[in-house]
Amino acid sequence: MAAPRQRWQRFLANADTETMRRVQWGYLILSAAVLWSLLAFVEQRYSEHWIRHALLSVVYLAVFGFLAPLIVPRHVFRVIATRTGWRVRLGLVLNYLALLLLLQILIGTWWARALMLAGFFGVTCVAVWVLRAVLLPTFMNQSQPQDTRFDPTAPQGRRGRFD
Repeated sequence: MAAPRQRWQRFLANADTETMRRVQWGYLILSAAVLWSLLAFVEQRYSEHWIRHALLSVVYLAVFGFLAPLIVPRHVFRVIATRTGWRVRLGLVLNYLALLLLLQILIGTWWARALMLAGFFGVTCVAVWVLRAVLLPTFMNQSQPQDTRFDPTAPQGRRGRFD
C-alpha cells in the first residue's frame, strides 16, 4: 500500500501548476460523469420507490455522520477545507451525491436487510439513552457512600456574598 502512495506523493511534489489543474479538472469531470450515470440508473430502476429509500437513508447518513469523525482524523477535514481548490471541493460534493445514490441502490436491492440494520441502529440509540438516562444515574447514586455527619468546614451549597 505504501508504494502507490509514495508514487502519488512524488507525482504531486514534481507536478507543475498546469498538470495539477488538469488533474483537478479530470477529477471533477469524472465525478460528474459517475454521478450522472448513477442518477440515470436510479431513475430507470428505482423511480417508483425512491422516496421510501431516501427516507431510510436518513438513518444511515446519521450513523455515517456519527462515525466519520471517529474514524477519519480531524486534520484531514481541515486540510480538505483549507488547502484544496474549488474544483476538488466541487468534485467531493459530487462524490458525496454519488455516494447517496449508491446508498439508494443498495437499499433498494436489499430492502429487508436495510430495514433490519436501520432497526438495529434505532435499538442501539434507545439502549444508549436508557443507559445514560436511567441506569447510570441509578448506579452512580448507589455507589457513593452517603456521609450523614455534619462537617462545618465543607461547602454547604451557598456562598455568603450571593445569598
